[in-house]
Amino acid sequence: MAGAAIPPFPLFVLSEDIDVDYVNDVLRRTTESNYNVHVFVVVSIREESYPYACGPQRAFTKVGDESRVLSGECMIAVPDSYVSPFVGKTLEDCAAYLSGTPEDIVWETKFFCALDKYSKEDDTVTLVRILLDDTLHAIPEKTSRVAGSLMTYLRDDYERSLERYQRICRREGKPDRSVGVPWTGPWNS
Repeated sequence: MAGAAIPPFPLFVLSEDIDVDYVNDVLRRTTESNYNVHVFVVVSIREESYPYACGPQRAFTKVGDESRVLSGECMIAVPDSYVSPFVGKTLEDCAAYLSGTPEDIVWETKFFCALDKYSKEDDTVTLVRILLDDTLHAIPEKTSRVAGSLMTYLRDDYERSLERYQRICRREGKPDRSVGVPWTGPWNS
């Protein structure tokens, strides 16, 4: 029995300082650092009547005697006309949008990524996890490492990574751009 394909991750643009060229640069670099596998779908709302049209449609393939869901299409680049509908919005707004994802859209709904006002300056993408109680934990990750980090975080290493990031910020006197308090598991005892 083979594992299911990992769906793409929604990528929200939250800052007006993030232009199309920068979004495309992030898409290119994350793809190159992930063995040329695209991991993001840049969120746009093309039609108010169906605000999820940018998401990849669920598709099936036949493997032996069973049907499997395909992971969906990811964006290679955004068009020059792209304008983010999430500029000025919060991570909570993004999570609320994702909570309404219809069943025919196949993208990750418990993890997403964002480009915020610090992304260009710090060369980071913010990785966000939606917890069971709908609170958020967020960690900025270097753009060159973001694809690999997403795979690590899906394997439950997110809380340790959040704790490690916050500890490094304190030790080095850098601004802490994370969100949330890590779960205090047995490794903190």
